[in-house]
Amino acid sequence: MTTKKRLLVLDDDPSVVDYLCESLEAAGYEAVPMTSPREALARLGEEEFDLIITDVEMPEIRGVDLLQAVLESNPSQLVLLITAFGSVEMAVEAVRSGACDFLTKPFNVDFANGRGTSARLRCNRQYM
Repeated sequence: MTTKKRLLVLDDDPSVVDYLCESLEAAGYEAVPMTSPREALARLGEEEFDLIITDVEMPEIRGVDLLQAVLESNPSQLVLLITAFGSVEMAVEAVRSGACDFLTKPFNVDFANGRGTSARLRCNRQYM
């Protein structure tokens, strides 16, 4: 029996969380929706995820700060940052800080046909 990969999806915009979770679940993943970075950090202390997908700009905690907090407690955790306000400099900084990839919104998620996010291609570890 194959265990589904668990992904935590975090964005302060519930519509983005819903879209990503629906797309991921349709492709066979277990997607855990969250809209609060503080609640997500608490949950990460209790549960394990194969990948965390998080927005960069959120009111409680910025995604880059969340990335650092996550990697301090679990250096091997895969974290994918997403944002509507991306730049090349921000993407480079995110990857240098330990993110496995950085995507700008809007983006299409086509997991069902094997063409997921570019993170799958860039991460050294297999999670998809």
